Amino acid sequence: DRCMYLSRSIKSMLELANLNSAIEENIQMDENHLIPIVEKVISSESGILEKRKISIFFTENTDRDKILCNLNQIETLIQILVDNAVNYSNENSTIEISIDHDSRNRTILSISDHGIGIEEKNLSLIFKEYFRGYNAVSKYDKGTGLGLSIARKIARLHHTDVLVDSEIGKGSTFMIPFQTLILSN
Repeated sequence: DRCMYLSRSIKSMLELANLNSAIEENIQMDENHLIPIVEKVISSESGILEKRKISIFFTENTDRDKILCNLNQIETLIQILVDNAVNYSNENSTIEISIDHDSRNRTILSISDHGIGIEEKNLSLIFKEYFRGYNAVSKYDKGTGLGLSIARKIARLHHTDVLVDSEIGKGSTFMIPFQTLILSN
């Protein structure tokens, strides 16, 4: 367990160091559809979902999901948010993931859980490197406190942000508004 924790910690530290030293102009951005990226991440979680009896409900409320992104980075960002939703949810619970479109031509990815939630006083701190709230440490002691820092850094490299709404004991919703590309199929 300690070796696995150390390995995860090192991987997260290297990822964050790479993102912090990244030159935005050098990041390869391509047109990608968001739906298959989310589906791939959900599929990668199947073992832990089954073990913990957690269900994920994924709804696509738009077919306008094409965004300009670095595929590996966006996959990492979504993986972090889904991992957190799973890790901080209770057994026999649900996670809702949706892709919607808003009036500002944005594709909104939303990931909601019904887990432990985040204390209001910690909402401004959760994106700081190594920060973990007491209730997060109590629920899942294997975290590094780097995941949300990495997620926000990736989002900002893609000219967006990770927004959060949470209530203690009721869960959290993380949202990312991506600029939608015009469909040219």
